Amino acid sequence: MTPTNTTDNKILTGLFDDLKEANNGEPLFDELKDKLLQKIDTPKNQEGYYLDAFDNPISFSGIRQLKRAYTQMKYTNEQKREIAKCQNDYFYFRENYCKIVTKNGIGRPEPRDYQLRLERALVTGDDIIAFWPRQCVSENTILEITEIKENKKISKFITIKELYTQNKKNKKLNNFIYKRKNEKIIESIKLNKNSSIFVTSKDVNKNTNIDVEILEIHKTKKLKKYKIILENGLTLEGAEDHLLITKDNKEINLINSLGEILITKKGYSKVIEVIDLNTYENMYDLSVSNIDEVYFTNGILSHNSGKSVTVSVYLLWKAMFIPNINVGIAGNVHKLALEVLDKIKKIYIQLPIWLQPGLESWNKGTIEFDNGTKILTSATSGDSFRGFSINLLFVDEVAFIHHNLWEEFSDAVFPAQDALANKQTILTSTAKGMNHWYFMVQGAKKNTKRTVQKDYILDNKLTVQEAYESKDFTYDIKDIVKENDLYTIIYHKGENGYRLEEALWTEVPRWNRDGTKKDTEVFKQEQIEKNGVLYFQQNFGNCVGYDTIVDIEKSKIKIGDLFLYKEKKIKNKKNKVLTPKGYKTFNGIAKYNKKSYKIETNLNSIITAGYHRFVVDNKEVFAKDLKIGSVLQTNKGYCVVENIEYIGYKDVYDLCNVEGSVYYTNNILSHNTFLGSSDTLIEGSILKEITPMSDNDIIRDTVFKGIKIFEEPRKDRAYIMTVDPKVDGNDKVGVHIIDVTSLPFKQVASAKLSDTYLLIPQKIYDLGEYYNNCMIVVENNMDMNIADTLYYQYEYEGEIFKEKLKKKANNNRFGVRTTKRTKKFMISTFKRFIEEGSLIINDKDTLEELFHFERKPNNTYSAEEGYTDDLVMSLILVFAPFMNVKDWSDFKGFVDLLENKKIQEENEEREIIEFLDMGFSTEMSDDVIEDNSNSFGFDMEYNQF
Repeated sequence: MTPTNTTDNKILTGLFDDLKEANNGEPLFDELKDKLLQKIDTPKNQEGYYLDAFDNPISFSGIRQLKRAYTQMKYTNEQKREIAKCQNDYFYFRENYCKIVTKNGIGRPEPRDYQLRLERALVTGDDIIAFWPRQCVSENTILEITEIKENKKISKFITIKELYTQNKKNKKLNNFIYKRKNEKIIESIKLNKNSSIFVTSKDVNKNTNIDVEILEIHKTKKLKKYKIILENGLTLEGAEDHLLITKDNKEINLINSLGEILITKKGYSKVIEVIDLNTYENMYDLSVSNIDEVYFTNGILSHNSGKSVTVSVYLLWKAMFIPNINVGIAGNVHKLALEVLDKIKKIYIQLPIWLQPGLESWNKGTIEFDNGTKILTSATSGDSFRGFSINLLFVDEVAFIHHNLWEEFSDAVFPAQDALANKQTILTSTAKGMNHWYFMVQGAKKNTKRTVQKDYILDNKLTVQEAYESKDFTYDIKDIVKENDLYTIIYHKGENGYRLEEALWTEVPRWNRDGTKKDTEVFKQEQIEKNGVLYFQQNFGNCVGYDTIVDIEKSKIKIGDLFLYKEKKIKNKKNKVLTPKGYKTFNGIAKYNKKSYKIETNLNSIITAGYHRFVVDNKEVFAKDLKIGSVLQTNKGYCVVENIEYIGYKDVYDLCNVEGSVYYTNNILSHNTFLGSSDTLIEGSILKEITPMSDNDIIRDTVFKGIKIFEEPRKDRAYIMTVDPKVDGNDKVGVHIIDVTSLPFKQVASAKLSDTYLLIPQKIYDLGEYYNNCMIVVENNMDMNIADTLYYQYEYEGEIFKEKLKKKANNNRFGVRTTKRTKKFMISTFKRFIEEGSLIINDKDTLEELFHFERKPNNTYSAEEGYTDDLVMSLILVFAPFMNVKDWSDFKGFVDLLENKKIQEENEEREIIEFLDMGFSTEMSDDVIEDNSNSFGFDMEYNQF
């Protein structure tokens, strides 16, 4: 049984502290540490078993390095002192006792800067969000490997793909092959423990080359390929986020390595070129056994995909020294959680027997200590850790957990955890687009703040003024800012309660491809948003006006004409446009209707969308952000911006997927559009500007269980409730309350209800009554109409929207039937409202659905595969009462109101209730829609060659 420590942590020292002091404060080598541990070790018998207090051999399930539960030990004073020190000092425990075992020996981990920072955050007990990198290289990358066969070493050079293929096809090797779903890595080969294959690596501390064992070989999905060229002639092809090791032992992404000096087998060498190969292919990576997790690829030192031991060491430390807690490890697949547990076991088994807590169980997926603490593993689902309240939770690859599974997991685990006094959550992941992980990171980035007087006392007994002057902050404070006589304390914790720790991106300088230094915040934002370059290039919408001249194979042509006459003019030609690197291919033209600007220069003028990108001082700048005097790059040098004028919504055009991503428009260098796998309704640049209400500010009313209230009802306000019933058991009922009294409209309540149809009408009735008996708009494409139930059975006192059926004025029915035409009308109006800032979105879940609400091949909009649109489809129904196109002048007046609000910037509230019509006709002609669509909505066309 591990003795209880009663020593004051502030004065507690350990044997290694004494040894370091005797060594004049110099770092202790592993050999010196091991000699000290041998000196204080527990005695063994002749068979090599440790002996307990009664001289009986110690083991667990026949493993002599493990100790069974409740084993009585004869502790020495030195051992007691060390146990107490380890219990009170995580860093002492990790630096002196934690080891990693490989076939090459034993070593203690030496964390990099970002890992040390993560450790400092972990020991505070704060809930943590952390990023981890991924990396991979091209199939033709050369490795130098060594195989041990019949006690003979056989060295050879082999491509990483050949190594993968050989180990996959050779069934005699008995390797374990497993597929991965919804991950960057799609297949992995776990090598048999007897395979004995090594790859050339480097001991970065001793600056010597070594051979390290290959544990796993991974194959990725197809990724975009880049190439770097070094001064010493070495080259490497890989993914943009493949990690390389610099001269000063820092990590840098391949795409940002221009100008960096890297470690190679030939010595140090500078990266002189980074090339976008504009091709996609399956790539490969290794997991290796050395502590630094590095190996040579084409003679260039790279970082492998193995996870850091940082979190594993921390979880073990907590489990060993805090009794009666449950530690939960979860991943998007169970194998990820088991990999972390396996690391914990390997660290634990190397601890001195006297430091180990005894074992109750030691299974594939669990460990239980005799101090009452359990370590459990699970895949993320609604059944995760069923029957257990998790005190310390670690979830890996959060971004790759399907958002529906994440919701189920969160609902199953977090409420039980919140009731515990001793709890902590650690979430790590790489980025995967703008999903739930993106919003969690954004919430953690918004640091909580507090403004106080100068004599406010902090936890370290200093006044805030003293702390500001000395920069002596407590662990929870990130910074203190002084303004006049007040001080603002900025805490590490974000608005969502998580502390953000980012790996790598602030550690080293980053470079643009032209050699200019990249702003750190820009780089981090790119990493968070990164799911390729899709969102940055597609959603910002780079477009120019109809009359803009482009050079197509030495023929000057207006881009609008190119769009209209594509079949006659260039159907049989290789589609190439003039770029800084000559004529390059493109594969289509996109047409949008966007907020536009007229940019006048000393050379000419050009009409562009606000988010069209120009090149200014070798940096990309949005048209809306240009200044008078800005210098733009042209095909003849430079031009100067002389005037900028906003001209409202205009049809604008862009070439798609231009090779090299830039081309000349009216002789001015512009960035093109990238059309990827999705085309979202609202531009990503606009969605990113929307800030949903913090979870802490949402009103959780027990009367309306499952409904988020953002603003309580006011008697002087007019509201509309929208309801989109589920079509089948896979969907939920989307519900919103919208304040429509004045512009901007405001979302004041929201919900996704999963109740039965017997219960939902009652909830709708109660919520509508609560919000001043507001108008209710229900989609009624189903046989079971909630609107009818509200009217005939519940006798709802408020207005229920009634659709005027074609040629059946006396046979009106409650609710709205969405057709192709009515849906287009409502969606286009909804889009206009969002883009004009005339509809405030408070709900994070609604915003997340909008990031995945995309155009389909049949020119309609719905959720991206794997996502839902219950909330979006419900929200667009708020515009149904405004849809009486028979009285088109009324709606034109409503649209003019928006235009006046935008141009005149009127501050007073404008009553819009006068535009409400309590019903609309479905008798809508195509001519009406086509003649007026550009007046109130959008039309994006795409011509592909």
